[in-house]
Amino acid sequence: IGKTYLQDGEFFIAAINVERALAIDLSNADIFGRLGIIFFKARNYESAVEVLGCAVDGCSAEENGALLCELKVIACDEDTQAEAVGQEVIGLPLSDATLEYYYTFASVLTSFRGAPSVPNACGRAEVLLDQLMTSYGTDPIVVGIVAENRQLCSGLAPATTATP
Repeated sequence: IGKTYLQDGEFFIAAINVERALAIDLSNADIFGRLGIIFFKARNYESAVEVLGCAVDGCSAEENGALLCELKVIACDEDTQAEAVGQEVIGLPLSDATLEYYYTFASVLTSFRGAPSVPNACGRAEVLLDQLMTSYGTDPIVVGIVAENRQLCSGLAPATTATP
């Protein structure tokens, strides 16, 4: 249901439906990835970077619990112990099914270059960009995404085409 609403551009209701699925399976990295894509398309980059990080890199029970409480996927109060409510999430390997999560996560990290809230964002993105080039270096779309992100992290503005 969430994917259908996402395709219609209904990000809020898409997120609600995917969060409901996440509440059922707290450690499902693919659901984290899907939610991250929704947040990214809704321009909620702060949430996207955390959620996609869980999908791609995985996260501990404590990190998962804190994120689930922050997103209000589960009901938490000030006495809630994050590690008690969370479950470890095993990151997804790069594959055709997870490619979108990887390049979106790299792009979100790149957007946080220099931001204290996401330390070493470009370094973390570069690891993902290397993986993308190793596995998908012949795909022109992936090559373009990697090149643009590397330009941004190096401080160069991406090349733009002038319009008449």
